[in-house]
Amino acid sequence: MFLLLKTEACTLPIIQKDSNFQNNETGNLNDTPDYSRILNIYQRLINARGDFRYLVPKLYLKQEESHVASIDYNKSEIVLEKKAYDVCSKFGDAAIAFLLAHELTHYYEKHAYGKIFFASEIVDLNVSKNINSVQNQVLNETQADYLGGFLAYSAGFGLFEKGDSLIANLYQSYGLGENLDGYPSKSDRMVLSKRIAEKVKTLVDVFEMANLLSAIGKHHEAYLYYKYILNQYQSREIYNNLGVSAVMDAMTYFNKDSLKFSYVNEMDVQFRGSRDLANRKDSILKQAIFHFDAAISLDPDYSIAYLNKANAYALLNNLSKAKFYLEEEALPIVLKTKTNSKTLSDIHVLQGIIAAREGNNSLATTFFNKAIENNNQLGQINLDVLNNVPHEMVNVVRIPTFDDTISNMSLKAFTQKIKMLRQSVS
Repeated sequence: MFLLLKTEACTLPIIQKDSNFQNNETGNLNDTPDYSRILNIYQRLINARGDFRYLVPKLYLKQEESHVASIDYNKSEIVLEKKAYDVCSKFGDAAIAFLLAHELTHYYEKHAYGKIFFASEIVDLNVSKNINSVQNQVLNETQADYLGGFLAYSAGFGLFEKGDSLIANLYQSYGLGENLDGYPSKSDRMVLSKRIAEKVKTLVDVFEMANLLSAIGKHHEAYLYYKYILNQYQSREIYNNLGVSAVMDAMTYFNKDSLKFSYVNEMDVQFRGSRDLANRKDSILKQAIFHFDAAISLDPDYSIAYLNKANAYALLNNLSKAKFYLEEEALPIVLKTKTNSKTLSDIHVLQGIIAAREGNNSLATTFFNKAIENNNQLGQINLDVLNNVPHEMVNVVRIPTFDDTISNMSLKAFTQKIKMLRQSVS
């Protein structure tokens, strides 16, 4: 909805007032308070996506009036026009986040690939006309609205459900009529925006349901919900949470004696004993490691995924690999960034568990005490286990009743919501 290349359009732009438009290098507003505002929003979106395999596009606010927002793939730059920013400001940060997330989705989903890197090579063939068709452009724009809307939500900006009003205001501000050559009518675009908002809301419901299922210990069910989201939207947090759900599911197959210590598992949200069962838990844990590897591939500095990967290896009784990913990967990142004390204390907990399982109780005590100093409950619980002090295992989840609430939702309403969403997920 908001994209135009400076060289050649590859997805449907909302505005193209001047096909000969040239970038105005003198209109840079990056030294203004307005730019500081949108940069903060932009950085939250980048961090929420957590995909650092590619160069993050530079962001500019410019005094231009032609295309609302645009991306230059050759320079890896995203430009937001001041006029468009002023319109979005009427709707708050959520509207700015929605627009920027839309542009980022074009970038991450490689919507320009067919136009820039493929279609030009077959320009003499009829198939190139299909690649360049308005229909394909509309599909790309729809996906950018859909996944961009979820990205904005995951970054903490909530659901933006006023896309139709935003379109109307942009058309009015830029002096456009109902119809533009090569575009759907303004009315059609407003209707499409409302429909996409409903689809985003459904995906958000699935995401929230996955988090709620995790909260009450329904880890296998949570895994299925996270996996459904992953089929449509990929981020480091989704991969991580999928892996954690798999680990927690696998832990239900351990007998009490083999799971003496309380292991760490870090969700990232703003969130029996027979041979067959043993094989099943090992298979689930190995699958979890694949998910953590996927999260790490998006962000090599994602300490939480390294910690969770080490945790999975410890549960697989591969203590050497657990120590490697814990001490050679997760720990240096946390010490370098100095931003996540929770992860650091969880590292100490897992170091203590590994030391205890290796028979070094003195070293285990040291690590557990470090975790306790950072108010980590698992440090005290595992120290009690080490010293044979009776305790309550925190891995065991109490069966809730219908009188309980989670996130201000009664369990009765929660179960009804599960039934409503189950069909769409399956």
